Amino acid sequence: MTYLIMVFDRKLGKVFKKSSLDYHKSRKGYSNELFLDIIKISKINKKSKILDVGCGSGLSNFPLVKKCYSITGIDPSK
Repeated sequence: MTYLIMVFDRKLGKVFKKSSLDYHKSRKGYSNELFLDIIKISKINKKSKILDVGCGSGLSNFPLVKKCYSITGIDPSK
């Protein structure tokens, strides 16, 4: 099992909260190849449960959801 731990900077969270809609609109997303690499390297499968802590708008989760992966995203911002 692999874990990635990041520390949340509350000052940055306040800035992001003010501009989250702009951030979401400006994001272009990620290539399908990136997600194929993530699946291969992490060895997740359709029965895996993925937790995205600090998911923001959730844009990075859409390609995995489309491939029928189970993802729960949580974020301190709305």
